[in-house]
Amino acid sequence: MRSTFYGLEIAKTGLFTAQNQLDVTGHNMSNSATDGYSRQRIVTTAIPPQTGDFFVAADTKTTAGRGVNAMHIEQVRNPFLDYQYRKENSVATEWTTKEQYFEYVEALFNNELEPMDLTTGLTTTFEDFYNSLFELIENAPDREIRKSVLEGANKLTTSMNIYYDHLIQQQDTLNESIRVSVSEINDIAEQIGTLNTQIYGFETGGAHANDLRDQRNLLIDMLSGIINIDASEDNDGRMLIKIGDKSLVHHGTVTKLAVDKDLRNPIPGESELYGVYWTDGKGAMIGHEVNISSGAIKGYMDIRDGNSSDNVGIPYIVRQLNQLCSATAKKINDVHKTGYTIPDETSIDQNEWKSRDGINFFDDFNQKIEFNMKKITTATKIEWNGPLTREGTFYFDVDMQGNLKVKDDKGNAVDPLTVPVPPQNTLPVTLTGGNQTIDLTAYGLGKLVITGGSTDLAALGQDIQKYCYIDQPINAKNFKVDDEILSNVMNIAVSDMKVKDTTQTNNQMNNAEVGHKLIALIYNKNDTGVADNLNGMFRTLINAVSLEMNHVHTTAASESVMKAHLQEQRLSISAVSLDEEMTNIVRFGHSYSAASRMINAMDEQLDKLINGTGMVGR
Repeated sequence: MRSTFYGLEIAKTGLFTAQNQLDVTGHNMSNSATDGYSRQRIVTTAIPPQTGDFFVAADTKTTAGRGVNAMHIEQVRNPFLDYQYRKENSVATEWTTKEQYFEYVEALFNNELEPMDLTTGLTTTFEDFYNSLFELIENAPDREIRKSVLEGANKLTTSMNIYYDHLIQQQDTLNESIRVSVSEINDIAEQIGTLNTQIYGFETGGAHANDLRDQRNLLIDMLSGIINIDASEDNDGRMLIKIGDKSLVHHGTVTKLAVDKDLRNPIPGESELYGVYWTDGKGAMIGHEVNISSGAIKGYMDIRDGNSSDNVGIPYIVRQLNQLCSATAKKINDVHKTGYTIPDETSIDQNEWKSRDGINFFDDFNQKIEFNMKKITTATKIEWNGPLTREGTFYFDVDMQGNLKVKDDKGNAVDPLTVPVPPQNTLPVTLTGGNQTIDLTAYGLGKLVITGGSTDLAALGQDIQKYCYIDQPINAKNFKVDDEILSNVMNIAVSDMKVKDTTQTNNQMNNAEVGHKLIALIYNKNDTGVADNLNGMFRTLINAVSLEMNHVHTTAASESVMKAHLQEQRLSISAVSLDEEMTNIVRFGHSYSAASRMINAMDEQLDKLINGTGMVGR
C-alpha cells in the first residue's frame, strides 16, 4: 500500500529536476558564443516503485513510480566525429599552410605567368637581353649598343640574384615557423596535461567535468592543426595523445619536443635547418626524430625542404634557377669564347689593345668542395684536391659501417664515370692513423684528405654526410657578368675572326657571326623540332611553378571543404541553438509549474484528509 505522502515525493523530484534543467539551459545560453563549448543536458531516468528487498516483490500493480531521477549532466558530443575532424584538420591545415607560403612563390613569379606583352618579370628581362644582342649584330662596333648589352646582362644577373635572396629569406621564415610551432606544441601539451589531472580528480567522485573537457577538446583540436596526433582515453579515463608511435601526453606526463639546427640544407651553401626531435623525461634531446606526417608543421617542412618534381618546395625552385643560370652561363660562355674582341687602344690595359678570344661572358667560378668544420667533430682537418670534371651538386650518403656513396641533390646514387669501381659503388673509409685519402676521381670529384680522423668510421661518415658537399659553382646566388666584360664592353666578342684596328682594310669590325650563334642559343630547336634553348628552359621552370601552384590551390580547397563539412556535422550535434534553448526554457518552465501544481493538489488532498475526515455530521 502506498504511503500517504507518496505523491509529494513524486512532485518534489519533478520540481527539483525541472529546476536543474532550467539551470543547465541558462548555462548553455550563457556560453552560446564560447569557443569549444559543447551544449549540456541532464540525463534523467524514471524511479520505479519501491518493492523492498524481498525475493518475491510486493504487489505493485496499482502503485505509480516514485518520480524522476537526475543521473548526471552530460556533454552532447560525438567522439567519432571528433576523431574524423582532427584527422582532416591535420591534413587540411597542412595544405592551407602550403598554399599560404607557396603564394609567396606565386607572387614572386606572378608576372611570368601573364601574357608576354604584359609581363614585367624575368621574362621581360630575358627578352631585353636578347633584343640587345639583336641590335649588337646589326652594329657590332657601336660602344653604346654594347653598353646596352651589358646593361641587359647585368639586369638579368641581378634579377636572378634577387630571386635567389627572396627565396632563401622565405626558407628562413619557414624554418623559424617550425621552431615556433614546436614551442606551441609543447605549450599546448603542458596545458592538456594540467587539465587531464584536474578532470581526473573532479570525476573520481562520479561527477562529469564537462567544462574542463571542453577546454581540453579545444586544445586537442588546436594541436591537431599543428601536427598529426592520435588522442584517446584508456579504461581508467586517462588521456593519451600520441605522435606516431610515441606519447606526447600520457595523463599528466608530458614528453616535450625540441629542435636542433642540424639538418643539411637541400640548397648548397646555405645554413643548416631545424630538425624536430623527442626529449627525455628531463627535457634533454635524445635524437629520435619526430614522425611528422601532417599538420601545419608538415606544410612548413614540405615548402622548406621540397626538392623534387613530386614535392615542389623552395629548394626545388632554387635548383631550377641554379640550373638555368649555370646552363645560361655555360652555353653562352662556350660560344662567346670562340669569338674575338674589338681592340680598344683607349684602355689602360694593354692586353685590350689587341683582339683576343677565349673570354667568358659570364663569370665562370671554379667548382669547390666545402666543409663546415665548426660542426665536424670527428676530424681536425679535411682538404679537397681536384680536379672536378663533373657538374652539379653532390652529397655523401653513409651506412652504419662508414661506407660512403655519392648522391646528387635529388638523393639519387651517382654512378662512377670510370672503372674500376668499388664494390656496390661504395667508398670505404678505413683509417689507420695519420691521414686518410678518399679517392673520388672515378666519379670526377677529386680526392678528400682527412687529418686526425676518428677511428669510429660510422661517426666520421655521418659527419662527412651531414657537413660536406661539392658545390656547382654557377648559381642564381653568384650569377654575374665576367669582370673583363664589366671593365670594358669592347670585350664582348661577336666576331668569328680576329678584329684588326680601324686603319686596316677588311678589319672585321662589323663581323657578328658569333653574335648570330649566341642568338641561336635562345630559340634553338633540336632535330625533332623540340625547343632546346635557354628560353625553353626558363619556360619549363615557369610551367613547373604554375602546375604546382594549381595543384596546391586545388588540394587546399578540397581539403578545406571536407574539414568544413565535418565541423558542420560536429556543430549540428554539440553547438548551442538559442532557438532550441528558448524552447527548453518554456518546456522546463511548464514542467516546474506542473510539479508545483502537483504539490498544491497534494497539499489540498492532505488538508482534506487530515482536517476534514470524520467531520461529517458534526
